[in-house]
Amino acid sequence: MVAPRSFRQCRPLCLTWRSWVPGKRRAGYPSWSWVGTTGPKRIKCYYGWDYVTHIRTTDGHWLPWEEQPESRSDPLPVNFGPTLRLRATLYTASLSTNTKYAATGIQYTGPDTKPEEKSVVVFQSTDGDGSEIEIVFKLWLDSELTESDLKNAFKAILAYGSTREDRDEPSYSPGPVFMIIQAVGHHYKRIGITDHEYSCWILEKRTGILRERPDGLVLSYEACKGSEETIYIE
Repeated sequence: MVAPRSFRQCRPLCLTWRSWVPGKRRAGYPSWSWVGTTGPKRIKCYYGWDYVTHIRTTDGHWLPWEEQPESRSDPLPVNFGPTLRLRATLYTASLSTNTKYAATGIQYTGPDTKPEEKSVVVFQSTDGDGSEIEIVFKLWLDSELTESDLKNAFKAILAYGSTREDRDEPSYSPGPVFMIIQAVGHHYKRIGITDHEYSCWILEKRTGILRERPDGLVLSYEACKGSEETIYIE
């Protein structure tokens, strides 16, 4: 499957795509690529990412994405495994289907979706006075999660925007956006991407009050920020 011409001219590698509804995993395609699942996608390229990527070629070499512009439509390497090498800061996050978030409508996927099927991404943080809060993002799943999926570790990668506490509104709006990955042995697979920060929710752990993020509020992700690592994504 080849991307539209206008998309190819915009950026050869896009990690900020999302599925409108969870699709089915397509055998023989990597999870990080928009062709990895069935169903309609939103493919929009954002600039301002903070990671370095290399794509595995059919002969086992790793090339920078700009040297392999048609890589997502090339045949996969023999003994298909991790095909994307990414150097980035990993953020600690958790997935939840807890019904305490369901009333917000933050993960509205249709009238037949049950509350326990609404997946969100949760970051632990603190507010301005030091009180513990949870930053709750809508998660656009690539495909449906299974019960076994929820038992494995999840990490978040900043796919667009900035998490600096000194950022100003014009420089990062409407981000940040996080790509969510899951451990598979010694490497990872992509499972989805969060919505923009402007539409996230804040849970005050002391009071249990859940509210939409106020306009102009700058959130901190320092508590969930890990070290920079080189990881491999299948």
